[in-house]
Amino acid sequence: MRTILALVLAAAACQSTPPAPPPQTPPTAMATFATKLQAVLQRMHDRFTFAHQSERAIADGNLALARASARVVRNLDEPDASREWQPFLISVRDAARQIELAGNASDAATATGTLGMRCAQCHVAIAAKVKLAELARPDPNRAPDMLDHQWASELMWEGVIAPDPERWLRGAAALETVPLDAVATSLTPRYQGDTDDVTRIRTFARAARDATTLEDRATLFGQMLGACVHCHQVIRDL
Repeated sequence: MRTILALVLAAAACQSTPPAPPPQTPPTAMATFATKLQAVLQRMHDRFTFAHQSERAIADGNLALARASARVVRNLDEPDASREWQPFLISVRDAARQIELAGNASDAATATGTLGMRCAQCHVAIAAKVKLAELARPDPNRAPDMLDHQWASELMWEGVIAPDPERWLRGAAALETVPLDAVATSLTPRYQGDTDDVTRIRTFARAARDATTLEDRATLFGQMLGACVHCHQVIRDL
């Protein structure tokens, strides 16, 4: 009985003693952390924006804009990043530098695929959940065929850089069948045997179904972007 009573009293004593409050973070420290976090998020947004701008500029044949956009990506640093994340950031900046150094649009297209892969590798390493707005498909009754083509290729680009396998496959499936401008279909010169630019792009789109790694998707996207660049250049030169 005495033992039971002692246990009850001990339990009551424990219950009457309030737990020690958790250590409080000083308001100034919280404000500093919030400011740094906001700056990191803004730089991440800038990397995505300017990487995308570089990719679009290459497709349009604007190598100067592509290089300038890549330069912004290269100059974005993360001084507060831990040592284990630094190699990923360095690899992203290095890929952007390769776009700057590209002597022609084809080389820049290849480097763009690498940049998308390096960004994706960083996202995977830090378990980042990249939330992308849904790309609305152009109205086929109102928009030129080439806008539909651009929409499909943009889905594939987002599939690389996010990374997002579902977008990659959805874009590739659309690109296999989406109509292309009659000018591109009929007037691009044939080379490498009997294969023209449009056929090559559709071939890349079909191959995308079997590209299951980041490396394979990045390589394929760079090659496909190079075919887009060549086709656009030929049409402009007509």
